[in-house]
Amino acid sequence: IGRWMLHELKHHGYDVSPGTLYPLLKRMEANGWLTSKADPKKGPKAPRAYSITKDGRAVLKIVRKQLRELGVEVS
Repeated sequence: IGRWMLHELKHHGYDVSPGTLYPLLKRMEANGWLTSKADPKKGPKAPRAYSITKDGRAVLKIVRKQLRELGVEVS
């Protein structure tokens, strides 16, 4: 899913490197905001599928609110 995210971000004008995205996903998982699954047969670099957790949804709700407020302030 990381490759998809990189492609999607680039499609929207964000040039994010794998060296930025993957550590961010790891931190979000360590914070309990995401969970991930990978096929153990494919080794440590196997593609991972990420899912948002209940705590992640709560954080996302806060961030969306802050972004709306910021949008109003800079308009």
